[in-house]
Amino acid sequence: MYLAGARWEAIYPASAIFHGIGVNVTAASCLDQMNWGAVGDPLQVADVWPLLDAIRDVQAELLSLVPKAVARAPIANTKPTSSSNGANRPPRA
Repeated sequence: MYLAGARWEAIYPASAIFHGIGVNVTAASCLDQMNWGAVGDPLQVADVWPLLDAIRDVQAELLSLVPKAVARAPIANTKPTSSSNGANRPPRA
């Protein structure tokens, strides 16, 4: 992916919390990376780092269960299936 001619190498998610929302966890993937971000209301969540540590540990465990050949398989180069005007969008059920 490129932006203004520069290769986009990573996405670092950030989000916001609103009234009544104690914690927000956001994930973003780019190329072969998965990055996580979390914000929390300090009155409801004392520390979001233990949650992010747990996500990191579980993600590592999951990746350890996937055979290396599958984990490193190239992403298919496919064309978009819809246009921005929705002309190719499937009908609603």
